[in-house]
Amino acid sequence: MAAVEQVMTFEQAVQAAIDLDAPLSERLAVIAAAIRRLDTSYADAADRMVMRLQDKGAGATAPRPGDAMPAFLLPDENGRLVSLAEVLANGPVAITFLRGHWCPFCRLNAIGIAEVQQEIAAIGGQVVAITPERRKFSTALKSRVGAQFSFLTDMDNGYA
Repeated sequence: MAAVEQVMTFEQAVQAAIDLDAPLSERLAVIAAAIRRLDTSYADAADRMVMRLQDKGAGATAPRPGDAMPAFLLPDENGRLVSLAEVLANGPVAITFLRGHWCPFCRLNAIGIAEVQQEIAAIGGQVVAITPERRKFSTALKSRVGAQFSFLTDMDNGYA
C-alpha cells in the first residue's frame, strides 16, 4: 500500500487501484485517498453533498438486500429487451448500478465484479449491470473489464 501512497496523479491512482491485488473495498479506498490528497476542497464538497443526501433520506426507499426488486424491461447491449422476470428465471441475480465508463469508481466496481463472476456463476448466481449510458459506451466498458454478464441500459435513470 505504501507504493500506492506515492501516486502523484489521479489517473495513476485509478490505475494503481485497478492493479492492486486486494478486495474491492481497499481498491476503492485508494481512489478516495487520492482525491483527498490531490484536492481537499473537492473531497470536502463531496462529503458535504453526501451528508445533505443522507440528511434528506436519499436512498431510504431503495430496496434492501433480500427485498424484491421492482420489475424492469430494459435493452441489453444487443438491443434486446430484458425483463427482471426473465433474468430471475435463470436463478438468483446480483444487480449492480454503474453511472458510466467515465466514472473511476464504477469502472473499478465493474472490474471487481468481473473478477468474481465465475465464482458467482459456480454457485448458481448471475450478475446484471444497469447503466444510463448509450450502448456504444456500455459495450466498451463491458469489453474493457472482461465482463461476461449483461449490461442493460436505463437511458433516463428511470429505473435507478
